[in-house]
This record gives sequence, C-alpha cells and structure tokens, in this order.
Amino acid sequence: MDDMNSNSPVRHSRHGHARRALAAGFTLALALALAACGNKITDQSVLRIQTTDMAARVEASSRGRVMIIDSRNATQFAAGHIPGAVNVRLPDLRKERWETELRKRNTLIVYGQNPGSASAIAMAKRLMEMGMKDVRLYERGFDEWRDAGLTVARGD
Repeated sequence: MDDMNSNSPVRHSRHGHARRALAAGFTLALALALAACGNKITDQSVLRIQTTDMAARVEASSRGRVMIIDSRNATQFAAGHIPGAVNVRLPDLRKERWETELRKRNTLIVYGQNPGSASAIAMAKRLMEMGMKDVRLYERGFDEWRDAGLTVARGD
C-alpha cells in the first residue's frame, strides 16, 4: 500500500530517474542544436582585408605561402588581374586538383570584381566549409586594385 502512496520513496525514485533522463536528453539535444548553429558560415564569418594588406600578400604569394584566387570569369581574368592570382571558379572547387593545391597554402585570398561580388563571397565561404583554415576576402576587388594604380597582370 505504501508503494501507491505519493510520498513513497520507490515511486519518487522511478519518476526522479525518468525526469533526470529526460532532462539529460533535452540538454544533449539543445547542446547539439547550438553547436550546429555555431558552425554555420555566414558572410560575417569571412575575414576581410584591405588594399594595403592585399599588396603585401601579393608579395607573399610569390613565395608560395599565399594563394590569391580570382573568382571572376576567364575573360575578365585574361583582361586584367592581380599579379600572382589564379582563376578559379566556384564549380572548379569540386575538382581534386584544386583541393590538393589549396591545401598546400597557408592563406587563401579571394577577390572578385568589386565589393558587390557575390561569387567572391560564395567562394570564400565554400573554402571555409571545405575546412581551409586561413581564408580571406579582398572585398574591394579588382576595381579598387586597378583604380589604386597597382600593378595589373594580363593574360592567363
């Protein structure tokens, strides 16, 4: 009869265990959900660099530590690009050749035509999603580089 009494320790023990298990399950689910939200890469996740820093990085790219990625189309790239840049389009990242080459570099810097370049931002975010560690965006883009009177390379 005492087992049926709501003050029975046996009854509390069963319910207490169930509550603790439920609370632990809820806590785990919440932690996993928060962790998943924390890994989402947004436009704000991408580190940006300015023209002066970009000029210094161009020098470093000649020593192989930095890869500068021009995300524009091949025609735009051939007409003029930042010295040392390679022309890589977003679909090209699926190719094993590029992933192998990208992983050899300490820093990857992506640029497009101008600050509104959706392809450059998308490229930088995709590289981060691929697990590349130091990805930067030269947000001002090729227009700013050229307008600042800095060296422009032509051709492939």
